[in-house]
Amino acid sequence: MNKKIRKSIILVIAIVLLAVSTIIYKFEFNPNILFGINIFIAILICYKAKFSFLSLQTILVNYILLPVFFQYNTGTSYGVLEMKIIPLNYSIINYTIICYNCIDLFFGYNTSFLEKEQRLLREKPEISKKIACFFATIAILATLIAIPSMPFQTADIRNVELKALLPGNAWNHLAIVALIFAFPRFKDSKYVKFAYFFTIFWFLSHFERVDVLGIIIMFILLIIVNVDAKRRKKMIGILCIMVVILFAVMTAIANIRVNKKVNFNDLIKSIFIQSTVSDIAYTYNAAIQYNIDHGNLFGKTYKNYLVEAIPLLESDMDVEKMLRNEYSTVGGNYLLGEPVMNFGILGVILFKIVELLILYNLVKRKHKINYFWYLFLIATIFRSIWYGLSYIELGMLYMVPIFYIIGFKLKDIDKRKSY
Repeated sequence: MNKKIRKSIILVIAIVLLAVSTIIYKFEFNPNILFGINIFIAILICYKAKFSFLSLQTILVNYILLPVFFQYNTGTSYGVLEMKIIPLNYSIINYTIICYNCIDLFFGYNTSFLEKEQRLLREKPEISKKIACFFATIAILATLIAIPSMPFQTADIRNVELKALLPGNAWNHLAIVALIFAFPRFKDSKYVKFAYFFTIFWFLSHFERVDVLGIIIMFILLIIVNVDAKRRKKMIGILCIMVVILFAVMTAIANIRVNKKVNFNDLIKSIFIQSTVSDIAYTYNAAIQYNIDHGNLFGKTYKNYLVEAIPLLESDMDVEKMLRNEYSTVGGNYLLGEPVMNFGILGVILFKIVELLILYNLVKRKHKINYFWYLFLIATIFRSIWYGLSYIELGMLYMVPIFYIIGFKLKDIDKRKSY
């Protein structure tokens, strides 16, 4: 089929699905139809994007719909979502995500983003073994500073923030950024391999999942992108099995964190009603309820990013705290919650457009720092989608640029000494 015709068909599909969804939403027809439309669009996006930031983001954004679907249709899910503290805004949740998905659908099929992303991820920045080992050491030290306690302590005495050796809550991200900069030497450095193993083991043994999930997904994505088509087909089956095992392990850790016994039935149930995702779904429901109760905030919460751009400062307009105080959320800040609180449904549309413009400009330039910035976005995708963009702000503004400067300055010094 002609490429232009295919693009036109996708554009028509996106417009039709959005129009039908708007009618269903406005006239309050069965909202389960909206849920079905979301799943259909998500499948189309993932089919096109395959192994990509876009497909991973689509899965995570839409994942919250599963516990919401079960809560609406059966009255059961998990935790605060199941407690019915506030009304379940099932239609609005589905409709806002449809708006988000439709823009992604058009973007994925009608731009060169995916091709440019693949080229960027195939970049192999030259970093010496010495520098890679330096970054690996930083990763190990940052991990120990963030979590200095012994592994496998019980969940009820686990409190990472209070036990950190030094003040601040960005030590986890410092470890992740350090691993990212050490990655170019992963294949030929045993010490870098050890740093990856130690960091992942240390986080998991202290029941910390989100950061580890991100770095593992980044690792898998880079492996898939950087092998030839024949080997890729053979690896996909193995990697899919690894992902299933990883999901089971993460679910088991979630149960251990709340002192719950792990059994096979719980693991199967958790595929559809995962505890953390249910809590994040409730957070998004609360953000929508906040907009209903108080109206648009017109961008007031975005001042938070200007304040928190200065390390150790905190803003009084923190979305997570606002929702916790008013609706008893248990933490977290779903990616679309803040746009909804500020501008309603229009906020989701504007946010998505700005987000894609930033991503496109990041992948279209084959610059080394863009490579590391993009890997950081992939490695922190669970954190940013489920806990908000403020959690990755310091990493984007300070850690990646500083590590980039240090890494390549050290490289230049090392070269001069060798002459």
